[in-house]
Amino acid sequence: MTLLDATAKDIEETLRKDDARNDGFSEKTLYCSCINAMKNVNLHKFKPQYVHGPIEVFLLNWGSMRRNLGSSGWQDGLRKSIIIISKDLEKIQKKDLANVNLKNMKK
Repeated sequence: MTLLDATAKDIEETLRKDDARNDGFSEKTLYCSCINAMKNVNLHKFKPQYVHGPIEVFLLNWGSMRRNLGSSGWQDGLRKSIIIISKDLEKIQKKDLANVNLKNMKK
């Protein structure tokens, strides 16, 4: 079976086995902890520690962006960009993106 042939049930079972092998820590755990850390953040006053904390951990580890973001300086640019678009981001901040039609969010 390849990843393209896997069903949601197959993927969930693989993640469960991975969690057990890694004492409960997995990519899913990392993803969920980063998302939960950002869930209630005031995006209008987005602080540098949010970028250097959950976002950097998420991008470098779960997002596999270490090579792309290896240089310094991107953190402040990202923080400023988040503040600029904070009003739009707040519309989806507490939603489950798996169940949101992003095309409707433009309205």
